Amino acid sequence: MISGWLAMRSNRFRWGAAAAFVLLAVVLPPLLGLVEILNPDFSGSFDIFLGTTVLVLALWAVSFNLMLGYTGIISFAHAAYYGVEAYTVALLFERYNVPLLIGVLLSPLVTGVFGLVTASARTWRIGA
Repeated sequence: MISGWLAMRSNRFRWGAAAAFVLLAVVLPPLLGLVEILNPDFSGSFDIFLGTTVLVLALWAVSFNLMLGYTGIISFAHAAYYGVEAYTVALLFERYNVPLLIGVLLSPLVTGVFGLVTASARTWRIGA
């Protein structure tokens, strides 16, 4: 009885934390723009850059913790796929003049193909 209640409470906390994170991600950029309008001497672009960098590196740290902490597998493949995806977005934007949002939406497909090729090569090598 108590363990079911604790599990339900933990699940509520997780959903609440996820909702707060999404709310913060939606509300924060307009608020930074409002600060820039009220005080023209203030530039919020560095704050947005810093916040974006913190969120991306936090996501990378969580994935690294999942790989090394919970499973005990030392693998930097997720960092390589992150690099392939970033390079794909930059290449599509700079060389082919693809809009940034389209590039961000297409880059997981390219990274998925790259992951499929590397996984099939690894599977072929060990014969599984």
